[in-house]
Amino acid sequence: MLSFWNSSHKNIVAIVSLTALVGVVYYPAIDGTLLWDDWQYTVGNPFLGSWEGLLQIWKAPHTGGLPYFPLTFSTFWLEHYLWGGNLWFDHILSILLHIGNAFLVIKVLQKLRLQGGWWVAALFALHPVHAESVAWVSERSNVLSTFFYLLTLHCYLRFLQDFRWKSYWMAQGFFLLALFAKPATCMLPVILILLTHYLQKRLSIKILLPVLPFFIFALIVGLLTIHAESQMGINQVVELDFTVVQHFFLANHIFLFYLSKLLFPYPLMAAYPLWELELGTWNTFWPVLVNFGLIAALSMLWWKNYGRAAYAFLYFGVSLFPVLGFFNTSIFTKTYVADHFQYLPSLGIFVLIVQTGMWAIEKGGLHKTIGQWVGVSVLLVLGFLSWDRSFVFRSGELLWQDAIAKEPTLFTPYRMLGNIYLQHGKYQMAVEQLSQAIKNKGDGEYPEAYFDRGSAYTLLQQHEQAIADFTQLIQWNENDYKAYSNRGVIYLNTKQYAAAIADFTKVIELAPNPAKSYHGRGTAYFQLGSYQQAVEDYTKSIEFYPDPQWQVIYARGKSYWRLKQYEQALVDFTRANQLNSEFGEIMESRGLLYIKEFHDPTKGCLDLKQACQLRYCQGYHLVQSQKVCR
Repeated sequence: MLSFWNSSHKNIVAIVSLTALVGVVYYPAIDGTLLWDDWQYTVGNPFLGSWEGLLQIWKAPHTGGLPYFPLTFSTFWLEHYLWGGNLWFDHILSILLHIGNAFLVIKVLQKLRLQGGWWVAALFALHPVHAESVAWVSERSNVLSTFFYLLTLHCYLRFLQDFRWKSYWMAQGFFLLALFAKPATCMLPVILILLTHYLQKRLSIKILLPVLPFFIFALIVGLLTIHAESQMGINQVVELDFTVVQHFFLANHIFLFYLSKLLFPYPLMAAYPLWELELGTWNTFWPVLVNFGLIAALSMLWWKNYGRAAYAFLYFGVSLFPVLGFFNTSIFTKTYVADHFQYLPSLGIFVLIVQTGMWAIEKGGLHKTIGQWVGVSVLLVLGFLSWDRSFVFRSGELLWQDAIAKEPTLFTPYRMLGNIYLQHGKYQMAVEQLSQAIKNKGDGEYPEAYFDRGSAYTLLQQHEQAIADFTQLIQWNENDYKAYSNRGVIYLNTKQYAAAIADFTKVIELAPNPAKSYHGRGTAYFQLGSYQQAVEDYTKSIEFYPDPQWQVIYARGKSYWRLKQYEQALVDFTRANQLNSEFGEIMESRGLLYIKEFHDPTKGCLDLKQACQLRYCQGYHLVQSQKVCR
């Protein structure tokens, strides 16, 4: 009975306590709203809601402009299918996956014959640096890929113990799922070699051969992802004009940054400053000295048979390798680091911390009770910080205001906050935030902020400022058809029709679907009296739109009327009215057409009376004064 209590009951207490702690810590985030790219991933995802969409998610490349994380997006698809666009379930699943990952950490450490698994799992579950991965819906790829990553480790380590092929095939299957959830798990084959060496203290061809298929899977899925995302124009490699030496210094700085955030998790932000990499300066050189010191210390520990510390650090470094700055990616134009990048790598440091604490108790003279209370205190502090951090992820406004409060010199948070204000109709506040973003960015291009500010100026009807912003965008990129389109709309609204035609013509040359620009240019031609050109543009617009647009059809009908092509005008007015019977102007135009051109007062007066019921009475009153309608 005592044995049962010491095993099963202790396990139950451990499971319940850790689950409860994680639930309390992340409870504030459950009611969180959409953040940053959440809309694109969830409610705005064109693939959710249909079986065809599910197939498109796995197609490479697909047409949705989303990262190639097919398994991750399949979970969003399933949630949408079961519960619609309720973000509550998205948050709950991410939290449950995080809890599952914590318990899988315990199982993996048991296979590695390491004690203190619960403490490592608790550090992993409660550390605030992971709040970004758990509380941010878009980071589902992190918690999901880690779930299958840890299952892969567990099965492969079991294979190393009993050499049962079932465990081996399961490990391969779970690794494929991890890769399809997030290809950044591609470093796992190297980790398998590292852990194999840790357990067997040697490597041979026979030992390494089973890892070979994992390298092949990683290579195939990696190349597939690169192909898919390059075709879709996302996560592109960018030129940062860094030398090899600068990449080396950047990697050292990034490594120490992540290590410091695990040891001292404050401040944590959704974006961090871009560091200056000026060769010859102390700020650039000191991380290299610290890292060489760490390497020397680890070498000494290895030599003195304290190799666990070296393995833990190697796991941390190998897992971080894809995000250490050796490869230029688009995110490096905004920040070199992000909290969610070390969701998996952090396990190495957590193992090192717990093993150090256990060594202090067993051989360093630290009393066990004191050590346990220190551990509990650390967990409570980390849990409180995570609980406090999870509040920030309740809304985009809170998220970016938090970053600005901690580092006012950043530019991305101001731009994101300005975009939120723009979407919420707070246009003047949007202009203020976006202007600050541009100011903080300093020299260099910042097209996203200029585009958003130009849009806000447009909605404020500050046309000169809006034109200036869109013109700046065009100067940076003469193929920016969105800037041409927005500037063309302003020219059209301010009756600068020739300029509007020029901009819409440019959009028609550049845009993949110029339906709106054909519509806009047709309207400009109409206002200039070029009715035949207007008809041609409206017709093109109708051809490009996937669904019939009553506004364009109605506008073409008015152009036909000016060209005295009355039958075509009547057809368009009738079709437009079928698409939107609540817009009285269409009925009014058709009624006047019947009376003036077809000399049919019966049908005309009926249309005009119906138009008047929809508050378009000018035409009805006109014909009444002429005693046409009674």
